Amino acid sequence: MPPRTPRRPPDDPLRVAATLAGAHLASARTRRVTGTARPEALTRHLTRKYDFTNPHDAADVLDDIASMLRRGSVHGGPTHFGPFAPGIPREAVAASTLVAAFNPQRAIRAHAYAAHALETHLLQFLTSQLGLDPTTSAAHMNTGAQESNLTALLCALVHAFPAVRDHGVRALPGDPRIYASAEAHHGLEKAAHIAGLGRQSLVRIETDSAFRLDVESLARRLHADRQSGYAPIAVVATAGTTATGAIDPLPALAAFCARERLWLHVDAAFGGTAALSPALRTSLDGIAHADSIAWDAHKWLQMPLGTGMYVTRHPSSLRAAFQTDAPYMPRRDPAHDELVDTSPAWSRRAAGIPLFATLATHGLPALAAQLERHVALAGSLRLQLSSMGFTPVGESPLPVVCFTHPRFTTGTLIPGDLTRALARDGRVWLAPVTLSTGLRALRATITSAETNEADLHTLIDALRAAMG
Repeated sequence: MPPRTPRRPPDDPLRVAATLAGAHLASARTRRVTGTARPEALTRHLTRKYDFTNPHDAADVLDDIASMLRRGSVHGGPTHFGPFAPGIPREAVAASTLVAAFNPQRAIRAHAYAAHALETHLLQFLTSQLGLDPTTSAAHMNTGAQESNLTALLCALVHAFPAVRDHGVRALPGDPRIYASAEAHHGLEKAAHIAGLGRQSLVRIETDSAFRLDVESLARRLHADRQSGYAPIAVVATAGTTATGAIDPLPALAAFCARERLWLHVDAAFGGTAALSPALRTSLDGIAHADSIAWDAHKWLQMPLGTGMYVTRHPSSLRAAFQTDAPYMPRRDPAHDELVDTSPAWSRRAAGIPLFATLATHGLPALAAQLERHVALAGSLRLQLSSMGFTPVGESPLPVVCFTHPRFTTGTLIPGDLTRALARDGRVWLAPVTLSTGLRALRATITSAETNEADLHTLIDALRAAMG
């Protein structure tokens, strides 16, 4: 009898995944930004191959998953100029793998001493970069600005009206009011809904010519609302609006809220990263006087999605909003606040470790230089777009370039048609936006570590081709 062919031992899934991930990251300059697979084709493939009855080799499954993700995604990278998809550094991907493998439960310090120490060290450093005192402030990682903004509303609510914690909005002396600019993120409406305040509690305040919240208009509306018996709770300022990258007048708003005894929350999901550069930090002057801040590392800091941060000058507000007593949880250390008692979530992954690894690997000076280079590239892009007949919109100090065209106004050129043509082309990605004034525009954000001047030329060439 011929000798039996020995069976090949199964590939280590971790090695297979590392190889596939590495190949994807290495292809940033050669792959299309937009995938080629149609959703219905992916659905047919899944239905045909995976009934979850017959087992498959893990390496084959991982290879198939990578293939579907490659063909069926919009990919971040140097020519993705859309909403914050920069591409992830290798050390952050590697650290995310370690977090998944060790799977520390961050809800309770006793379950994850190391993860607690790593994230606390990181958050104290980031808090100090914002200008707050980390020894008297509180900060935690979360899923992003949507959760941070909800957390801020709940903290502001119990800070102003403590009885709400136990009795709900029935304890309010009048209908609640939250104030934000007309350009503030629409997730605030969802946060007001979830907080039980109702979407109508969010009052949109008009903006100035630079699309920043107009403080005089805010003062008039607040006075009128108080005269009518409403219960104002908070003002939400934005540091880096989605459409134009505008930064609301933080010093004026801080003074106004202190005078009017209102909670000031700053949604700095994008713009907070400017705090890491001495050259850009002045654009955030006044942020240290905010009562709370949202900051997303998965935007300009290039971390995996779901890497958000919430910072507050009032640790007691977190305990008032979220503390509970669960006898089945381990005994708390009275010297330390626990995430289970100071945030909306119960279970919590160690989302800060990839950012810790990235900062430790590259160092702050190199990261600051990268951020400053992004801003310089944005300035170059504004000039190139102007030479094509586009008109930049807004005056953002951040690498957000919002621009319009006379043909958008006349309707002979539709921004959405342009972005769809660019998606079919596959070289770059842009997003259409409609401002609160009704102006239709396009927006480019520069957040990838790899983006360079040649990538701007690619964007300009693709735009020319899409315009016909």
